[in-house]
Amino acid sequence: TMQKGTLQMVAEGSPLDAAALCAVDEATVGRLFGTGAPELRELTGFILRSLQTTGQGLQDLQCADWYTFLQSRLAEGPSCRRLVGLLVEHFPTLQDSAVYKGRPVALYKKAQVMAAELHKHFGADPQHPFLHFGDTAALTVMADNVVPAVLRREGVLVLAPELQARIDSRRPLAHLGPEEVELRACAVEAVERIVRLGPPEWCASDLDYFLWLRGKDKGFREVERHAALGTEFY
Repeated sequence: TMQKGTLQMVAEGSPLDAAALCAVDEATVGRLFGTGAPELRELTGFILRSLQTTGQGLQDLQCADWYTFLQSRLAEGPSCRRLVGLLVEHFPTLQDSAVYKGRPVALYKKAQVMAAELHKHFGADPQHPFLHFGDTAALTVMADNVVPAVLRREGVLVLAPELQARIDSRRPLAHLGPEEVELRACAVEAVERIVRLGPPEWCASDLDYFLWLRGKDKGFREVERHAALGTEFY
């Protein structure tokens, strides 16, 4: 949905800069992102908030667009750790964290995806040295609802019977509730343990690509994934 809508914005001439993102309205989101139906109004709201707060965040940092933001903030020290920290600090829809039993749990799926993708596609480009990150091993798996389902199918994650029944019957979990946080955090920890058992060149972000693609395979795609109503983090 996000990819389709963003490409439609570009096709219609949007520069996708800070001013354009701030100016997006509900009707435009519904039309370009295909969320105009009444039953998708909540999703429209999430997308609208994401676009507008992103534009506002860039403007608050006196950055006209994403390229300016990345170049100005990373030129002196390219680092995925630094980028993820900046994204979480300045863009509300990327502040993917929770409090579990009184302790903060940071997951940061989308911020980490952005860092990993920028390094993957532009890190070797000599014209963009500020996107070559030497610390990609610091990234964790980008836990959403796909990775836990794949790990569950492989027998890596074993759920309590009542939780498994709830997911299989498509009953949603509470957003930022203990069960949702446990599923995602346990997926992160499971992948960290797998990485430690592998060769030195393994890192969690590489394994993330494998698991995400695995989730599209027959036998994995059919595994029910947990739903958390009201989340905008994945």
